[in-house]
Amino acid sequence: MSAAQPINPKGKSVGELNVQQLLQNYRGQIEAALPKHLTPDRMLRFSMTAIRSNPLLAKADAISLMGAIIRASQDGLEPGRDAHLVPFKNGRLSKQRKKDVYDVVYIPDYRGLIKLARNSGIIGTFYANPVFAGDFFEFEYGTEYHLRHRPLNNSTDITHFYAFARSTDGSWEQFQVMTKADVDKVKARSRAKDDGPWVTDYIPMGNKTAVKRLCKFLPQSAELRSALHADDESETGGQDNREVIEGVPFEHVDDEEPPENKGAVATVKEKLKGRQKPDVPRETPESGSAGEPELTPEAAQDAPETAGAPEEPSQQGEQENAPQGETGGADEADPAVSVDLDALLDRLRDEEDPDEMDQIEADARDTFTKGWELSRILDAIADARSGLSKEQDSTA
Repeated sequence: MSAAQPINPKGKSVGELNVQQLLQNYRGQIEAALPKHLTPDRMLRFSMTAIRSNPLLAKADAISLMGAIIRASQDGLEPGRDAHLVPFKNGRLSKQRKKDVYDVVYIPDYRGLIKLARNSGIIGTFYANPVFAGDFFEFEYGTEYHLRHRPLNNSTDITHFYAFARSTDGSWEQFQVMTKADVDKVKARSRAKDDGPWVTDYIPMGNKTAVKRLCKFLPQSAELRSALHADDESETGGQDNREVIEGVPFEHVDDEEPPENKGAVATVKEKLKGRQKPDVPRETPESGSAGEPELTPEAAQDAPETAGAPEEPSQQGEQENAPQGETGGADEADPAVSVDLDALLDRLRDEEDPDEMDQIEADARDTFTKGWELSRILDAIADARSGLSKEQDSTA
């Protein structure tokens, strides 16, 4: 086959094709996906190097490989440098085709996630590190918020991983600390816990776990959200990069509008499975109450008795000065008002898994953007963390 002729990669492995010509076939799609600061020649060069450095990629499905490269291009990450092209044998789709076909998974490196976070221009400093036994390491959340780490380099036993970020103007900083046990729980949920980067590159994967945890609380660009989503898919085995090529393109998260809260609502409801209260039938609004938001039973208990009724002249000043969300009509109903908050609060106060607390907090912040529901949930999480800290101190 002449190098100048177009080739059809459908159903073929990378090793059956001219790799350089294969990349040239998809140059147009790669160039269209790339951000302005990256050139297609640079992306093709890094992709070629990554393919040649991993012999198993020669056995991979060619379209899956091209889809993974295009997806990395969309996020602005370069294979072999801040992202990886990893072949998985007998993946979800390859089971339906050939047993010896490898599907290629695009996995962002933790340095790639940091790069995308800093590209926003909001975050100046961002890094992640492991902590070894014997290092000087202390941290504290709350009012005395601080993080201190002085490596001593005299041990190979890892005790913690942490990620730290500071804004470009120095007005705020955030960090997340995870014990090795916390990271190992994340590893245990990965389909690659016994193979792949969790085995060959444990420290970078631990760093990335801490970075991903911290990213939940940082400003996120569309590219960063996309890369985080891709990494989650790589962990669960749900990433299908053939769809990028075969008619179902990967959709970028909108650059201006944040993603809908449907996923977060569903996540919180899933944590309360079997505990949700039955739907409350809507009542026909009486004269003078049209347009007011409907209250849940919990909200009705906290709202003033005058909520929903015309204001009396003597109460007008109080209503105007009342904090938002406490008058029963200032805030619109949150999208998850049907969730049984009492059940969630009871569960949180008994929660003993810090990883689960962080996840519930992130879900709650996404779901309850304002109002009394979020305040009650965050208070319960703080109580649970305080209780867990006291328990750990008593057993130390």
